[in-house]
Amino acid sequence: MLMVMNKTYFKYSPFFRVVLFFMMGVLLHPYLTLKPVVQFITLSLLVGLVLFFYRKGIYRWRHLTTLLWLFLFLLLGYSYTDLRSPVFYSSADKMAAKVQVISILSETDKSYKTEVFLLNVVGAEPLGSALKGLIYFSKKRYPQAPTLGGVYEVQGVLLPFDPPQYPNAFDYSTYLKNNRVAFRLVEYQSRYVGQGAWSLKVGSSQLKHRMLQLYEKHGVHERELAVLNALFLGDKSLLSGDQKEQFSNAGAMHILAVSGLHVGVIYLLFAFVINGLVSHSKPWLRFCLMVAILWFYAFLTGFSPSVLRASIMFTVLSVGRILYRQVAIYNLLCFSLLIIFLVDPLAIYNAGLWLSHLAVLTIVVFYDVIYGFLHFRFVIFRYVWSLIALSLAAQIGTVPLCIYLFYGFPNYFLLTNILLIPLLAPILILAICMVVFQFVPVVLVLLGGVLGAVLWLMNEFVIWIEQLPFAVSKHLSLQWYDLLILYMAMAFLILAAEHRRVVYLKAVLSCLIVFGFSFALQLWVQPTSGMVVVNYRNRLLVNCFSGRCNEVFVGDSITMREINYCFEAFWATHHLPTKIEVHSLQSSVYGRTVKGQNILLTSSTALAQVPLASQRVSYVVVDEYNLDTHEWLNTSLEPNAVVIVNQQNDEVNVSQTTSNDPSSLTLCPVGQSRYFTLWGD
Repeated sequence: MLMVMNKTYFKYSPFFRVVLFFMMGVLLHPYLTLKPVVQFITLSLLVGLVLFFYRKGIYRWRHLTTLLWLFLFLLLGYSYTDLRSPVFYSSADKMAAKVQVISILSETDKSYKTEVFLLNVVGAEPLGSALKGLIYFSKKRYPQAPTLGGVYEVQGVLLPFDPPQYPNAFDYSTYLKNNRVAFRLVEYQSRYVGQGAWSLKVGSSQLKHRMLQLYEKHGVHERELAVLNALFLGDKSLLSGDQKEQFSNAGAMHILAVSGLHVGVIYLLFAFVINGLVSHSKPWLRFCLMVAILWFYAFLTGFSPSVLRASIMFTVLSVGRILYRQVAIYNLLCFSLLIIFLVDPLAIYNAGLWLSHLAVLTIVVFYDVIYGFLHFRFVIFRYVWSLIALSLAAQIGTVPLCIYLFYGFPNYFLLTNILLIPLLAPILILAICMVVFQFVPVVLVLLGGVLGAVLWLMNEFVIWIEQLPFAVSKHLSLQWYDLLILYMAMAFLILAAEHRRVVYLKAVLSCLIVFGFSFALQLWVQPTSGMVVVNYRNRLLVNCFSGRCNEVFVGDSITMREINYCFEAFWATHHLPTKIEVHSLQSSVYGRTVKGQNILLTSSTALAQVPLASQRVSYVVVDEYNLDTHEWLNTSLEPNAVVIVNQQNDEVNVSQTTSNDPSSLTLCPVGQSRYFTLWGD
């Protein structure tokens, strides 16, 4: 196996080993701290040894030379990441700074969420490089959105990069840091200074804004405009929560995420046009025009990793076509990864980057194999089967990572691709034609009407698929080691597809058996009962589970989407039942038993309405603790501890009684956190 790997991936794909060890260095950076002088000395020593053994050229030292090269790439990855690491401002202190607005990410009734470049901080040393951040501008001072590219002097309060507020929840702070967001600021005073310097990011945002105004003015509105903004311009900020959930449940999020599929459609469209306008005797002119169009589209979408990958690959393939050279797909994928990591090493944490590369890899390997299973005489049947084969090949590479990241799987992804992918090309062509013919009003109105109708049809397809029975398998979960095992199985499957050897199929089967044992062990060790108390925006939210019963108790009006946001990852990680029962604590008091402990769940509103007999309980969970609550506890219950939602600092306080005598009941805090858990066997 190692000999085949060396022949296939090391010898004919030299960028494989380079990018592999470079990635190892990037991933090592958060866990290892090396001073710059140590990095410099080690790099110098490795370079010296590599040059020494390379000049000697002794055959028996070839493996040592290779090993030194690999460690050199690893240290280069670490040092480059250390050099490019941003400075983070995460305290709760005030800050005064000068910033330039890059883009408007979203808006609420009270504020605009903007992405900005930090130009300087008042009272601090000049910045070595521009830092990116998020600022929430108040609508009281800015009825209209802040000017794109505008420079503002801002005073505000920094928001800390807090850990997750819910068990097993998405770590939003780490996500922001991996996207180079150096600070978050709530603005309370600001002043517009003027228009700032032009940059690629600012220029991209300004161009997107003008194009959106063009589309909205000529027949593309609201839901349709939000979809067009996502699938053509690479910006999901206009999508509502309902739309994101519908596209996700229908398995259509890859349609909204600009990737190689979109770049490929645009490439084929302009290749057709350029081939008709430019003579075949001028291949370099055609190449330059195509490359310019590809990279202009990458600029328009903000150079997202998936578009960057597609642009790099199409550029290299175009160069190979002109030079009549064959390009190895594995080498090309690794080369694009290396270029992206050189642009931004933190892109290694970008899910879209890996989903895009894995999809291309498995399509290249498995598409022909799957497509060859069936043969059809009719063109339409062959086209539909090609879409199915393409979807299945892509899913082989992306399903494990999607489950690991998103805890679910859309069951009708094949139906979604059959219905929606044919609509993608017309949408992109119409969107481009509207820009080309923007000075011809009659044509523009006609194109806008047709584009709006096609986008409406796409939305309707998505809603219909999302509402089908069993559209989504929810509460799925994979641990990182499960993910590793499955991708080892995929690697052996690729070797089996290429070399047609039974030993690799046996290796695939062995990996799947190990995965099965791992999954069974996880089910065996999971708790069978427990309780989680969450402070969701100063509102009480409690999850109690026991056996096949999974209940949620809410202290105020909370939507099911908000409940899923708090607990979906927790339910998936611990393989809890998918059927959820929701109860309101506003007018009722509930008793449950967790880990042999009697739990009383209530709210301050219910306490005034529901009389209770005296009883002994282990825990009382209540949304507010005040004098009335204290009186009620004194006269009715003898709890060992009280769990309270603290509405002042967005925490959950756990307090214990200092006496078993109810008449002298007082409380003393024993812990403060974003949530409280009580596990059972």
